[in-house]
Amino acid sequence: MNGTKMEPVLVAIEHPEVRGVLDHAMQSARVVALDELAKVERYAGAKPVDLVLLPEEIDPATAEALRTLQRRQSLHGQLLRIGAGGRAIGLTDLDPWRGPDAPPPPHEDDVVEIIDTLLEYTRVGNLMGMQGTSEAVASVVRTVVRVAPTDVPVLISGPSGTGKDLVARGIHRASPRYGNPFIAVNTPGLSETLIESELFGHEKGAFTGAMRRKAGVFEAAGDGTIFLDEIGDLSRHLQSKLLQVLEQNEFVRVGGTESVRVRARVLAATNVDLERAVAEGKLREDLYYRLKVVTIDLPALRERPEDIVPLLQHFVARVCEAHDITFMGFTDDALGYLQRYPWPGNVRELRNLVEQIVLLHADEKITAGKLTRIFEERSRDVRYLPTLTGKTPDQVEREMILQSLKALRDEMAELRNGLEQFAVTGGAAVEGEWRGSRWRESGPVGRVRTGPPAASADAVDPLGGTVSIPLGVPLEEVELRLIRETLQRLGGDKRRAAEVLGIGLRTLYRRLEKLEEYGPARR
Repeated sequence: MNGTKMEPVLVAIEHPEVRGVLDHAMQSARVVALDELAKVERYAGAKPVDLVLLPEEIDPATAEALRTLQRRQSLHGQLLRIGAGGRAIGLTDLDPWRGPDAPPPPHEDDVVEIIDTLLEYTRVGNLMGMQGTSEAVASVVRTVVRVAPTDVPVLISGPSGTGKDLVARGIHRASPRYGNPFIAVNTPGLSETLIESELFGHEKGAFTGAMRRKAGVFEAAGDGTIFLDEIGDLSRHLQSKLLQVLEQNEFVRVGGTESVRVRARVLAATNVDLERAVAEGKLREDLYYRLKVVTIDLPALRERPEDIVPLLQHFVARVCEAHDITFMGFTDDALGYLQRYPWPGNVRELRNLVEQIVLLHADEKITAGKLTRIFEERSRDVRYLPTLTGKTPDQVEREMILQSLKALRDEMAELRNGLEQFAVTGGAAVEGEWRGSRWRESGPVGRVRTGPPAASADAVDPLGGTVSIPLGVPLEEVELRLIRETLQRLGGDKRRAAEVLGIGLRTLYRRLEKLEEYGPARR
């Protein structure tokens, strides 16, 4: 096995047909042999189990019920039934050989190979952390199992929010390179003037401000893995340099002459059609074929609705554990609603929705009607709900983006109108209360209040006092300063800050992302 060392757990029933394969299994896993099916059920329901071995005499319905129980603790765990003579049964129903693109299974008598394959599949699936029981997820895990031990470039494609970074990290963690650096580069987030230096480093004096030699990503990664996200956004010049790196395994720092050897493995991801980008001249054809030695395609979440409930359960458990919250759960009609929703934001949108619901509605059972209201509140416009509209998902997604932009424009317009009140009484600002995008004026004092009016001198109000904002400060920075100050005074309590500011929690999180991009407020 490659990558991280994890001792698999195999649980089996003491049975003549099963006992014959346990000697080999003990060399590959920690074997727990139990004498009753009820004990196996209790064990698999309480602890992660990578592989369960059952005799053929246990009927398929009982085995499937145990499989469902097992998946609550080990999503990628497998269950194998052993027949007369130690033969494996039902291999085409197991993930390594399930689906139209799956390889043919081994011969049913090759139990040693079968057990090894099942344990490796489970190990890699757990390392990836990609939730789902669909054939699409099984296909991704199978591919990662095959490519992780190699050094071939891998191109991961799929819409935004489908988990391309999870696949890249899974390849790294399951490979012999694990323990060395994994460096993810968000290429759209780097300016054209800086990205070459970030990737390849520079020599002292290479440009203004280059006070010393700097190692770039390809040098700093050493024997690790480099993940280039959104590779289609690279300029033609950098595409040429990247192709040279992939072809010759070396590069030259900016401003330098000495070649530096590349030892890292390169993984790349994109959410655009690279073949179309090649046809339009935006991407070099030779780079495209060099990157796609192996391609892993991640489907949109709407194309694998059977994964929505496992993903939902995973995210709910994670949020409840992180915040020590007991959540009442979803009704059956709510689960059906979520499985019909098109998820334009894919897994990322589902995760964000779960965080909002668990944090804000933990004490109520979530129904389809409640979900409708939550979606409407999140969008501030009529969103595409699971009903017949006659439009394709792509058309709906474009309309939703336009609606979101319109809502943001309207919100900024209200904010701008409120802040124009600064220009009263000879340029002095006004004192008032900030409630979302609404401004309530109370008089000319040249200050902006971030909370309600101050209480009596005997009370300690964290929102008391004022925030100085000089005239001429850009509108965006005014908003970010108010958010920053409110959070500081409330000790980082985001839920209360959203209430004080009169905005939804999701809106606050969007503003905080912008705050991180903007950096510290200028004084």
